[in-house]
Amino acid sequence: MTEMTEEVKTDGQTSAVSGNADYSKSEMLAELNEIFITEPIDLKAYCLKALCCICENACDILCDVVDGPNPCDLCCCCNAPDPKRCFKITYGESKDKIPLFDIGVKAQESCFTSCIPGSPGLTLNATLPEEKNGSIFMINKPFRMGCCCCNATSCCGGEYMEILIGNALVGSIQEESDGLGLRDANDQLVYIIKLGGGCCSCNVSEFDIIQPDGNLTGKAIINEDTSKVEFPDNSPVSSKLLLISAAVWLRLLNDE
Repeated sequence: MTEMTEEVKTDGQTSAVSGNADYSKSEMLAELNEIFITEPIDLKAYCLKALCCICENACDILCDVVDGPNPCDLCCCCNAPDPKRCFKITYGESKDKIPLFDIGVKAQESCFTSCIPGSPGLTLNATLPEEKNGSIFMINKPFRMGCCCCNATSCCGGEYMEILIGNALVGSIQEESDGLGLRDANDQLVYIIKLGGGCCSCNVSEFDIIQPDGNLTGKAIINEDTSKVEFPDNSPVSSKLLLISAAVWLRLLNDE
C-alpha cells in the first residue's frame, strides 16, 4: 500500500496527498444491500448528569445562605462528564440484527470556535464492538459557521465532513445548494442526498439518494428512531462508507 501523508489546513479539514485507502476492515459492507443505525441511551450516564445538575443547584442555594466554600468543588459526582454518544451500525432482520461496528462521537475542543456561533467540530471513530481502541474508519467534521452561500470547504460555509481510513482519504460530504454532495477522494461527485429544502432537513424522514446526473437511484436514507441506509446497486465499499457517514450526519443535524 502506498504511504500517504496528510496536510492539516487552518479550517480544520485534512487534505490527502497521495495513496489508496485499505478497505480490508470494512469489506463486510461489500455484500450488504442495507444497514441500520441506532443510538442506545446511556441511562447511567444521563442519570449521573441529572444528579449532578440537581446537586449544583442545591449547592448554589446553600452558598447564598451560608458563607463558605462551594460543596460541589469537593464532590466528584458534581463533575460528571456529558454522556458520550455512540451509534450502533447493524444489518439483518429487525429481530436478529447483527452488529457491524460502533461509531463514537468526540467533540473537537477549541477556544476560538467556542466563541463563535456555528456547527461544532466533531471527530467520529468507527470501531468493532469488541475492539474500542482500533479504527475501521474516521470521520472528521470541522467547525463550520453554516452560511449556505459559502463553499463548504471554507470555515464560513455549510457542513463539511471527510472520511478517512488511517491517513488515506476515502471521500468527503459537502453541504451544497441542492443537498449533500458525496464526493470521492478525487473530489468527483458520487451521489447527492436531497435535503428538505435549502439548508434545512427539518421534519423530513426520507432522503433520496440521487445520481450525479440527477436520476434517482431508487434508494434512500430513512431517518427515524432506527435509521435505514439503502445502498444503490453495485455501490463500492467507499461509496457505502460515504452514505453511512451522511446518515450519521443527518441524525446529528436533527439534534442541533
